[in-house]
Amino acid sequence: MSYPSPFSRNVYIASLPEDYTEKDLLDLFSPYGRVISCTLKYDKDTGLCRGYGFVLFENEQDALNAVIALQGHSIRNTRVQVRLARPEASAKKMYPAMMQQQLMSACMPYQPVYVMYVPSPMYSQQQSAVQG
Repeated sequence: MSYPSPFSRNVYIASLPEDYTEKDLLDLFSPYGRVISCTLKYDKDTGLCRGYGFVLFENEQDALNAVIALQGHSIRNTRVQVRLARPEASAKKMYPAMMQQQLMSACMPYQPVYVMYVPSPMYSQQQSAVQG
């Protein structure tokens, strides 16, 4: 299965509460279509939500439907901002997802396919610095 460009499927949402979770984000967006991934940005010091995140949909129409439907939506009496993410923001997050999608598409005839994530040393150092 091939996916359209992530640049038109990635939705940006802002003005979220500090205690908002990725599950809350998934619950908010999943009625509008199949969500590939959802990510909140967290403060490194406090671990709380920085107030914004991204949701990647399987197709463009679902992303557009979500943006339109959530215009004017409020969470805990605060109006959230919802729009398609800018391409430069999408590229940072989406290139790994695109590569995985292309790999999965190429391997489809050879089922089953197993995906294993191996953290890089750079990621491990960052995590230990945050935890330590």
